[in-house]
This record gives sequence, C-alpha cells and structure tokens, in this order.
Amino acid sequence: MRISREGGAVLCLAVLSMASNLALAVHGTAFDFLDEQTYMGAALQLVHGQSCTIVALPFSTPCNYEHPPLVKVLEALSYYIFGWAAPGQAVGSVYEVPLGSIAQILASFLSFRFFQIVMGALSVGLVYLIALGVSGNRKLALFSSALLLLDPLFAFFSRTAYLDVPMVFFALCAYAVYFRAYRLGPLNQYWVSGSLLALSFLSKETGLIFVPPLIVYHLLFRGAAWKVRLSEALELIASCIIVIAAGLQLFDTLARAPFPTFLDNLSYMVSFSQSISCGVHCYANFLPGPWYLFLTSIYWMVDLSNNPVLLGLILLWIPFGAWALLRRGKKVGPEDRLFALAALLFFTTFTANLIIYLGGRIVWIWYLLPLIPALSLGGGYLLTRKEIPRFARVAIFVAVVAGYLWAYTVGPNLLIYD
Repeated sequence: MRISREGGAVLCLAVLSMASNLALAVHGTAFDFLDEQTYMGAALQLVHGQSCTIVALPFSTPCNYEHPPLVKVLEALSYYIFGWAAPGQAVGSVYEVPLGSIAQILASFLSFRFFQIVMGALSVGLVYLIALGVSGNRKLALFSSALLLLDPLFAFFSRTAYLDVPMVFFALCAYAVYFRAYRLGPLNQYWVSGSLLALSFLSKETGLIFVPPLIVYHLLFRGAAWKVRLSEALELIASCIIVIAAGLQLFDTLARAPFPTFLDNLSYMVSFSQSISCGVHCYANFLPGPWYLFLTSIYWMVDLSNNPVLLGLILLWIPFGAWALLRRGKKVGPEDRLFALAALLFFTTFTANLIIYLGGRIVWIWYLLPLIPALSLGGGYLLTRKEIPRFARVAIFVAVVAGYLWAYTVGPNLLIYD
C-alpha cells in the first residue's frame, strides 16, 4: 500500500512522540507523579489475583474500583510483558525506577506505562485520519497531527501510568472509524464506533465526553433522512451501552470484584465521584476561564501546562470558523464540518468541566486532555485558511512551537517530573 507524503510525515511524528517519551524515561530515574501509585498498585492487585473490599467513601480501595478497569488491566499486562516491579515493596507503595543500565531503566519504566506511550504516539496518526476523513485536506490533517505533538501536556501524560491518554486514544479510534466508515465484518461503523467509545469509558468514565459531539455532528451533517440519522445514532449509543455493561460485568466476575452486577459497579463509581469536594480554597484559587487560557497561576495546576499558544488559538479559530459557517449558509463544505466537530468537542469538554467546578469538585489539569484533539483540529483548520495571509500562518505556527518550548523550559516545567 502506497503511503502519501503527508502520511509518511505523520508516521515520523508518531515515531518522534514515542522516541522522545522513551528518551525522557531514561533521563528521569525517579519518575512518580501523583496518582500513578494508585493505578500501578491496582494493576499489581490484578497481577497477584487479589480483590478488595469496599471502604467508606470517599476513601479509595487498593483495587481502585472507583474508576473503570481497562487501563489497570493493560498495565497488568504490561507488567507481565516487561516483568518488573520494585522488589520487596508492598502493593500500593511508591514505585520508583531504579538506577541501572539503560535497558533496565527502560524495562522498569515500561512495566506499567508501555500502552500509554504507544497509544499517545498512535493518537498522532488518529488525529490525521479524523481530519482527513472529515475535510479531505491532507495538509490540514498533517497540521492537526503536528499540533497534537506540540502539546506538552498530552506528551507528558503519554508517559505516565494515568488513565487519561488511553481514554482519549480509544475515543479517537471511534472517531476515526466513524469518519473513515470502517466496518468490522457485518458490523457497520456505527456499531464499531460505539464499541470503541465504550472502551474509552472503560478506561476512564469521563470518556463519555466524546459521545455527545459525535452524535450531534451525525444528526447535523449526515446526508440522509432524519429517520435514518436517528436510527444510526441509536445503533452507536446501543453498542456503547452494551459493551460498557459487558466489559464491567466480565471484569467484576473474573476479578472477583465485590459487585453483584455491573450496575452496582457503576453506582459505586458515581457515589465516589459525588463524595469528593475541594472546599473553599478551590473557589478562592480557581476560575474556569483563566484555567483554559492560562492567564494566571492556579493552585490546582500542579505545575503542569498545556501549550499556551495552542490554547490561545481558540480565540482565533472559533470566531473565524463561526464566521465562515454563517457566510456559507447551507453550502457547508467538508473543512467547515471539521471546524464544527472541533468546536463541538471543545464546548462539550469546557461545559463538562464547568459543571464539575460548579458542583464543588476539583478540576484537575488532566481533565483538559479531551480538549487537546479539539485544539489540534481547530488549529489545523486555522493554519490552512487561505483568507489568512501566509506570513500570518507561518507566524502562528512558529508561536505554537515557541509555546511548546516555553512549557518545557521557562514556564511550568514538565521536566521536573522526569
């Protein structure tokens, strides 16, 4: 199969993503970031065949039942592949990468993080497939992939044992299947996309954020009768629900979790989430607007940063795309539909985080990760608009690169965690 020039460039970007994460893994011999201990501990519980009893909320169980199981299963599998854990340490304690040869450091680092690194790299290609499937513009798709690579927050969590990058990865798989109309035997793209969205939820429950934008996009832009659109949307939703229920029930049974049915498991997740509150200091030190634009220093940022330029571009591509849609009226083109998809994903994520904030919850910086594909697609759309002078587009891209370098050096320094 012949690969286009742009496709080859995207493949190079994906390899660069993985190589840079592995290089930083070798650079940092004591990588341990917040909840990593929790997820790695839960993975080791699976490795040792141990289940847990439920404790009073909001305290966590060593098995981390308060989040869906898929990523912990993958981390347990990664452990089996690379075969390392700190010797003599109990489940749930601090896991630090030991000093040794480069091979030993890499093996220990990958023992719980292999799938995150691979999925982070593959996400670069998935953004390309989504953008190309919607717009048909290879240059736009390539820029979108490059912008995903140039977001340091996504890169950072692609080398952690967190749940968020797998959640985004499976959602991007679902979008790629939908927009490329891939089938799996007798299953059409709606059933396959819904199943992949279920895997996003089974990675982390906030994967549900990706469902409404796709459904709304389908209802607005699918060129078919309303009854057909509704039927196809229901197929997608039904497959998502079925796979979520089956996946949770299968895990609860095989892992001997203390939940009679998947509904009990879901109820526990919801109850745990509702039991957490950040208190008065959250409201005193946090506002959603500055958090999205990074105009001020925020307590709950934990010294991590997105690319501030990539975030700031929403002030350009959202007004520009809205103006283009209004100008074209009913003659909406494929690139306009890509803008609509990016805007839907952006506003869904922003609204969800705003609801969490207004409900008194901590809005952690990694809750922003579902937003990054929207920023990448919207930025790619902006950088390929002929209405914008070429010198301005070049200046914008150079500024994005500068923002990436700033986040790693002058700004909230991600390298302190490596």
